[in-house]
Amino acid sequence: SYEFFDGTRHWGGHFFYTADPAQQNTLDAGTYGQFLRTGRSFMAGGHVPTCRFYGSVHPGPNSHFFSASEADCNALKALQATPTPIDAQQWNYEGRSFYTTEPLDDGNGVRHCPENTRPVYRAYNNAYPPSGPKNPWDSNHRFAVHQADIDEMVAQHGWRDEGIALCEPHYLEWSRSTAGAAKISRLAHPRSTPVN
Repeated sequence: SYEFFDGTRHWGGHFFYTADPAQQNTLDAGTYGQFLRTGRSFMAGGHVPTCRFYGSVHPGPNSHFFSASEADCNALKALQATPTPIDAQQWNYEGRSFYTTEPLDDGNGVRHCPENTRPVYRAYNNAYPPSGPKNPWDSNHRFAVHQADIDEMVAQHGWRDEGIALCEPHYLEWSRSTAGAAKISRLAHPRSTPVN
């Protein structure tokens, strides 16, 4: 899934992700605002379909949300009013999106990724802070395979680090170099969508 970023919108900018070439072309053409490719991406692939939600332009949130958690998906769908209200924000279910692997919980609330996968971290822009009133911008999340990208959002824009959200395919092949040192090379999962 490729990352797009619109820096003209609310606190810390707005991120969007898609593995669909048609959607990517539409975003590249500027049809939906000033989204630009960041050069960041994560690999789609696994056995769990993510669910995708969208708010609305007005009253919002003018943003998308993705989750591999069936509990998250069901909770948001349960809150969805029909017909869509014109004066209250809500997430509207759009269907299933890309496939991924859901993180495992160690029983103490600490998430980790299964073997042959690696973490995709998530940050939240604190539109709804842990306490106090809602902030004046729409909810948005950033997904990243590099913790440093999440740390930057937290340090520079006050976003919230939500930890591991997804697990992307990550196969490792061990081989020996002529010097005898261990060497790791990354191989694409045969059921995954390759990314840069």
